[in-house]
Amino acid sequence: MRKIFTSMMLLLLLTAAAFAQETITGRVTTASTGETLPAATVKVFGTTTGTLTDINGNYSIKIPSGDAVLEFSYVGYATEKVKVGNQKVISVVLTENMQQLEGVIVTAIGMKAEKKSLGYAAQQVGGDDLSNSKTGNIVNALSSKVAGVQV
Repeated sequence: MRKIFTSMMLLLLLTAAAFAQETITGRVTTASTGETLPAATVKVFGTTTGTLTDINGNYSIKIPSGDAVLEFSYVGYATEKVKVGNQKVISVVLTENMQQLEGVIVTAIGMKAEKKSLGYAAQQVGGDDLSNSKTGNIVNALSSKVAGVQV
């Protein structure tokens, strides 16, 4: 009976160790101005585990214990990968990525497609359309520029 109890306790401890997780916190900022990046993506590389930074650029993510790599990304900035090791606080500075986006096509159900491969008309809003707008912010400038889109 004692051996069974000891075996069960050992099995329980091994199972708990397998599900152990560590919490990593930090802040994501820009290299050029030092400002924080709200809604930057923080992801455990190679998994679907991830989170977004808050309005102050802070994040908190639970990672499996062991060697994990965090991937930090934000639109217009180069993606950074950082090996966690035994660090509990990881602050990252992202540098601007000067590659220009050609355009984004939004289709139904998350399908990705190029404009020329679509079998239907795709409306386009260019930078000139936004800059020639008489409104003070981009949200109002986008309003009523494309049929069926609510901003």
